[in-house]
Amino acid sequence: TLMVRGFVENKGQTAASVPQVLVKVLDNNNRELSRWVADPPGRIIRRGGKLDFETSLYPVPSGAAKVEVESIEGSRSTTEAQIP
Repeated sequence: TLMVRGFVENKGQTAASVPQVLVKVLDNNNRELSRWVADPPGRIIRRGGKLDFETSLYPVPSGAAKVEVESIEGSRSTTEAQIP
């Protein structure tokens, strides 16, 4: 299993929508082996706030060497925040 953990951060001056993130698995020649969209948990992120997210892929594609993660501009996470 390939586990990807990260965070989205709002560096703006106002609250903002939580974006979806695009995860790409690449080989040593930067060829894309797999991609998927992950939804960080939450719909709004406060100014200066960070939201952790975690996603996984199984099975790991043969030849996987690195992962790239980027926020998808203009997208919105569809996952509700979990309240402890």
